[in-house]
Amino acid sequence: MEKYITESSGTFSLLDNFTGEILEYKEVKKVSIDEFIMVFFTSCPELMKLSGVQLKVLICCWKSSSYNPMHEEEGNIVYNNPSFKELCRREGINVPNGSIDNAISDLCKKGMLLKKCRGEYLLNPRYFFKGTLSNRSKIDLKFVVEPTVN
Repeated sequence: MEKYITESSGTFSLLDNFTGEILEYKEVKKVSIDEFIMVFFTSCPELMKLSGVQLKVLICCWKSSSYNPMHEEEGNIVYNNPSFKELCRREGINVPNGSIDNAISDLCKKGMLLKKCRGEYLLNPRYFFKGTLSNRSKIDLKFVVEPTVN
C-alpha cells in the first residue's frame, strides 16, 4: 500500500506569471506504511510524565518496531538487543546500555510496552500501533494490560 504526504515549504514558493500571485509550494513524497505509527490521544497524559531518556527510548521503540501487514500478531514488536541500542545511539541517545534497559523497564511499568519474553516487547496497542486501523481492530484490547499507577 502506497501512502503520500504533502509538505509545505517555507523556503520555496511559486509565482503565477499571469497574476503575479505567490503560490504556496507543496512537495508530495511517497513513503512506505512502516514509516508511520499511530499514537492515540489516551496516551498523551502518560507521555507527558516520561523523562527525557524514557521518551527518547520510546521513540526509538516506535521506529524499530516490526510491521507485518499480513499477521498483526507479529507486528509492533521491539527487541531490546545490541542492534536496538545501536539505533538509540545513532538517534542521539548517549547513555550507557543500563540506562536504556532501565528506560525499557520503566516503559513496561507504565504500560507503554508489554513484555512478551526476555528482550522482546510489544507496543501497547491501546496507545500506539504501527499498521492499519483494521489490523488494530482485530486485537482484543480488553486483554491488554493497563499501566500501573505510580
